[in-house]
Amino acid sequence: MHVSSPPVFSAAPQSAGNTHRTTRLPFGARITGLAILLLLAAVVGMLLWSLDKGFDITDEAFYLLNYRYPGEYAASLSFHLLIVRVLGFLQLEVVGYRLAALLCSLLAGGLFSLGAGRWLRQTYGETALAVAGGQWGVTALCMLANLTIYSLIPRAISYNTLNNFALLVGTSAVLAVISSPDRRLSYPQRLLLALAGMLAALDFFVKFSTSILLLASFAFFLGWFRWQAGGLRGVLAAWLWLGLGASAGLALFFGFIQPAGVWISNFRTEIAVLTTSSYGIGTLLGTYLGYAIQMAKTMVYPYGLLFAVAFLLARRWAQTKALPIGVLLGIVTVSLAYLLFQLWRRRVYEVIELNGIGSTAFLLAGLGLQLAALAGFFSVRPRQSWPRLQIGLVNKLLVLAWLFGLPFFGAVGTINNIFLNVLIDVAPWLVIVVALGLEMPAGLQRAGVVALCLAWPAFYLTEQIARGVLITPYVQSATAFAQTEPLRVAGMKSELRVDKPTAVFAHSLQTLLQQNGFRPGGPLIGLYDMPGMVYLMGGVSPGMSWYFSGADARNCHALDLSRQDLRQSFLLVNEPPGADFIACLQKKGMSFPGSYRLVGTVDNPYSRNLYGWRGHQRQVAVYAPILSEK
Repeated sequence: MHVSSPPVFSAAPQSAGNTHRTTRLPFGARITGLAILLLLAAVVGMLLWSLDKGFDITDEAFYLLNYRYPGEYAASLSFHLLIVRVLGFLQLEVVGYRLAALLCSLLAGGLFSLGAGRWLRQTYGETALAVAGGQWGVTALCMLANLTIYSLIPRAISYNTLNNFALLVGTSAVLAVISSPDRRLSYPQRLLLALAGMLAALDFFVKFSTSILLLASFAFFLGWFRWQAGGLRGVLAAWLWLGLGASAGLALFFGFIQPAGVWISNFRTEIAVLTTSSYGIGTLLGTYLGYAIQMAKTMVYPYGLLFAVAFLLARRWAQTKALPIGVLLGIVTVSLAYLLFQLWRRRVYEVIELNGIGSTAFLLAGLGLQLAALAGFFSVRPRQSWPRLQIGLVNKLLVLAWLFGLPFFGAVGTINNIFLNVLIDVAPWLVIVVALGLEMPAGLQRAGVVALCLAWPAFYLTEQIARGVLITPYVQSATAFAQTEPLRVAGMKSELRVDKPTAVFAHSLQTLLQQNGFRPGGPLIGLYDMPGMVYLMGGVSPGMSWYFSGADARNCHALDLSRQDLRQSFLLVNEPPGADFIACLQKKGMSFPGSYRLVGTVDNPYSRNLYGWRGHQRQVAVYAPILSEK
């Protein structure tokens, strides 16, 4: 016997009659939406509580130094110029920039949900969102997913925040437009396309790889869908407004942020430095391919067995609509035990930096289980009832593929494992979860299967965010609960709360520097990987805010960019500088170590951070220039 529900991956939007299948679940839908909303409220409350707790001396401080001295770093970066132009007048410090990041992430997730919701209603019927508790449920789900960024990177606003905002909000605008069947663009739709183009263009100065992919995908989907709605004229009109928005974004940056000639010269120089001293496109592509193979193997084992179980159970249910309860419970119990064992064995409960690619693999496995179940339902149909490759089906599959690819658009360009960085922009995958749930037969929707498909990623992402903020905060030596010591240093007007060893570390460094003539605003070089100590001491890191271990060619380039009197520089050293960098210092009039004296060493608690990174950087030696004593 075959399933009497609407076809899986049907070519056309659900009819009014079919949309009633979602309205039969008002109680389950309300519970699902309410649960997600409560999770979101709990996560936001936790993030607000943690705003003044802890400090990452690597990535977070790197951002903060750029915001404090934008002119010193204008030749090497662009994203901070955008942030300073918008927020600079507020004279924010650590807590302020963390709050700005939180608000930006929530806004991006909320706005993305509106365009995604519009597409879901157009594709599956006006009552489709009821499975997630309505539009507010989908909004809460997208906002929660967009806070996953807190499970893997620092909390201050950064280029990742801006890149995420451009990606999600621009995509939302395009989704809203392509969901309209109107032949002519309305004025609001034109403004949406202009907004999408402007955000994608501005994103070029944040992460140009994402910007290019976004503009290309926007142009493709607008061309595809507007051709169907309004022919060639509709396509050209859409591209025109997208192009006008992109032109406005470029004009805005070059007119109010940085002149075009200056930016182009800086960009060429920085790309040349990166490709010669760090990595190039070929290296990245090869690395990404290796990560993809690793992920494919993970999908085969351990998750392949679960995919097979989902396929067979769905196929059996579609044939008989009944399974012996004992058999069903046995299969589910064994499968759940197997899953829990694998999750524990692979430490999927840890944040992604500590479990390899386990977090992303688990989320992809959830999508895989839904697809396996849908394949099981589909497999029992007679061949003549298989959906033909009609335009409605093609449209649906194209958008789902786009949503799947968006997190990779945001991640491309990173030297990290690309499956780590996709979690920054994971919200589109949650929309796919909703869409695949809507493809399931009505009986399973009434049984709460769709609610379960929505609940497990929401609870898992909440656990990941909580662990990343409270238990293993990014590159810190103690949990958030241990961040109770007030930190008052020359580099900040406001107060932070840190763990006691970190407070002793910062205060000891400050004492050594002040006693030997250092004053806030002077050049201070952190060798290596500790822009945070430069920030806390009120120093200026010459030319580049972060001097990287093992990248002395890049560090030498930073000295060339600096506007500081380098001969007055104090040095913080946690590992011996390389011979090449010492030669660069000498070329700049800094005879290190000959013209410097060691004034003290301080124990570095960050060498015992919860991530186990840079454990060899156990002490920081403070060097004062002899010239400063004259």
